[in-house]
Amino acid sequence: MGISAQNIGLRIRALREEQDISLRQFALMTNLNKGHLCDIELGRCDLRMSTLGKILAGLDITATEFFAGVD
Repeated sequence: MGISAQNIGLRIRALREEQDISLRQFALMTNLNKGHLCDIELGRCDLRMSTLGKILAGLDITATEFFAGVD
């Protein structure tokens, strides 16, 4: 069984909130649309690798660290 979009979204939201970053701030940091980020965090859409790269850079976390926390 693969990793679900919902689990990835939950992980992104948890890491963003741990760093006390608002969704608006995060959108500005990653140069992504706030609505799109919201959809990602809610697991409503799949991510492109380029989008995931921007998110990981914004969270200052490696892919290995990120996926270690995804169920």
